[in-house]
Amino acid sequence: FPVTIITGWTGKRADPTVLDNSDIGKVKEAAFACDAQIDLYSCNSGTPVNMEAKDYTTQDELVNDALTGNNLVSSFSNQVPHAVVNGFIGQTSYSGVGNGSLPTPATMDGSYSPTVGGQSPPTIKVQMQNGKVK
Repeated sequence: FPVTIITGWTGKRADPTVLDNSDIGKVKEAAFACDAQIDLYSCNSGTPVNMEAKDYTTQDELVNDALTGNNLVSSFSNQVPHAVVNGFIGQTSYSGVGNGSLPTPATMDGSYSPTVGGQSPPTIKVQMQNGKVK
């Protein structure tokens, strides 16, 4: 069955809902089934660390940075190589969570999402396994 991880950022590292690369480094690969699917529904889980507010020239440049850079999706994929890891470049919407729905892709607007040519493109889903794009 899929593992769904929803995290938040309150600006305080001590907040127990915050998940970052130091936490992922403590994850035990053996804790996941050989056909595990890990869904990271947090905003910018596929956005390169420290690139959240960068303005890219093209969307391809943004995606290439995300898929080759340091982000939660690639970190989880390297830590648990047999699992398929899904995440998002950009923001996710939590509006349906109160009704029992999973978060959905939103936009890349706001100060913590990258832009392309000064514009906010739609959120992009990324998927990796064994540290590689799936």
